[in-house]
Formats: sequence, C-alpha cells, structure tokens
Amino acid sequence: MTVIDEPRSASLMQARYDRATPGTGSDAPTMSDPDHLRPLVDGLDALLQLPANWDSYGGRPTSLTAAERALTVLVELNWMGPLPTLSPMSDGGVTLEWGRDDEGVELAVTGDGSISVVVDVHGAMREHVVTSSSDPVLLDALLWADKLA
Repeated sequence: MTVIDEPRSASLMQARYDRATPGTGSDAPTMSDPDHLRPLVDGLDALLQLPANWDSYGGRPTSLTAAERALTVLVELNWMGPLPTLSPMSDGGVTLEWGRDDEGVELAVTGDGSISVVVDVHGAMREHVVTSSSDPVLLDALLWADKLA
C-alpha cells in the first residue's frame, strides 16, 4: 500500500492513542497521564485529513505511518513536556516543533516513518538521523525542547 492509498481515517489515530491508556491490558506503551497528548492526537487527526496536493505544489497526504510514528515516540517516552506545533511535510510526513526566538527543536517524521531531529541553539543547528525512541540524540533533543517552554 502506498502512502497515497492509506485509509484517511481519524479513528485509526484515536485507536492507536487509546491503546496507550493505562489499564487496557494492551502491550502498547502506556502513559502516566494519557490526556496530556490528546491535543496532539487531534492535530494528527486533522493532518490525516489533508488531501493530495494540499499545498498546491503536489504535497502528499499525511501518511498514517508518519502520524503513528510521531505519536508513538512521545508515548514511548511518556512525554509530559510542552506540546509541539504540528506541520505537514510535502512527502506525507509530519514535523513536530518546539521553540522560541533563535532556539528550537524540530522532529521530522517522513512519510515512511524515518525520523530526523534538528536542534537549534542560538542559531547553531545540528541535525541527526534517529534510529529509535531510545536514541540518546532524541532524548537530548527532547530535554532541550522541555527547557524551551
């Protein structure tokens, strides 16, 4: 199934998130405060509804793979920090951004679920490919994102 052929169902994102609530008996990661990420789920649901060519430059619809991966990373890390700003990517991916002025963290999840992180500290940018939710680069980037709040 290609990214364009994926179902555009918001209920799939909600179902993934609901599996992360305590007491469900699921083997999915659990969160200590499952309501904390609810606005993020709603934002991802909205991105999943974007049509092909949403940006008038041939942008692909947000892939369910990217949306699930973005949510899964934060659920697995039990993210209780500030919620990111969400943006669609033209390849069907999702960008999660935290920041202020000339400092920020950008977590880019491509349409195929690959993750990269960019950390900007006073204009000095560092970009890394992330291999897993436990990648030290990702953990350091999210610690910085939490401090930016």
